[in-house]
Amino acid sequence: MLATSEKSDKELSFKLAIIHSPSLGAPEDSQLELVTLPHPRTDEPVLFALSPTAVMQVTRHGGGIGNPMENRSGFIGNTVQQDASFLAFTPFDPIYLLLPCFDQSNQKAQELETLLYSEQVPQLSQLGTISGIQSKLESICDVDTSIPGMQFYKLNQEKTTAWLLKKAQTLLDNFESFGLLKGNEQWKSSLSESELRDYKQQSVFKIIADVLSPKRQEQLKTAMGLRADSSANSDLSKAVYADPRVAPPAPVVQKKDLKKAASKSKPAAKKPVSTKGMTPLTSFFSKK
Repeated sequence: MLATSEKSDKELSFKLAIIHSPSLGAPEDSQLELVTLPHPRTDEPVLFALSPTAVMQVTRHGGGIGNPMENRSGFIGNTVQQDASFLAFTPFDPIYLLLPCFDQSNQKAQELETLLYSEQVPQLSQLGTISGIQSKLESICDVDTSIPGMQFYKLNQEKTTAWLLKKAQTLLDNFESFGLLKGNEQWKSSLSESELRDYKQQSVFKIIADVLSPKRQEQLKTAMGLRADSSANSDLSKAVYADPRVAPPAPVVQKKDLKKAASKSKPAAKKPVSTKGMTPLTSFFSKK
């Protein structure tokens, strides 16, 4: 599903959006509501889109906020646009957004309404209106229904670990079908079976860790049996930050790398040319 907009406001303006319409569970002309929610990894306010049946992550591609050098021009409809960056609305499991809520609840059993209450982020409560959210919570929680008409949810660490592993296994099982993950086939053919398995696991871990808090990253890393020094750093995140002044965390550059770059940028000193045995240029000209 394609959507275009000429509207500009303080949060978002865009020319083109690509929406995974099967996830909406509604006609293609149904409205999505843009909401600002904390990114589950960075806790910075980013944009998500909500429908009655789904949460969608909003990501920007082809340049735009944060890196003007990546801007690209292109055709949109019958016109050429200087900024041809576009937004992608893709399905996002709301459990990733709920895990930080449980981490802040001190492991108490709570009703969903209480769990999602936040004075700082009132939009969180809208997650409770998504169809099927209760059944999703059962995959990571113990549910207490002892009081008629009330349901209390308490995070179960074993269930959460199993849920994270299931996410990782799904990506591993479909690894070769994702162009982003396939990588260089010639390079992969040079790896041993164990090296290839490690490469796939590390790649999958980075993708999932991109939407996990450090605490949950460690939980997944341990469950997958990865090395303790496995890095979760990834450049895959293109989340649209609600405040354009906030950009995704930049990669850390070591001072020694800066020195190397500076030394490479300096022009090499020119060596003096030996003139021994050479006839002076003035000897070819006679005085008149």
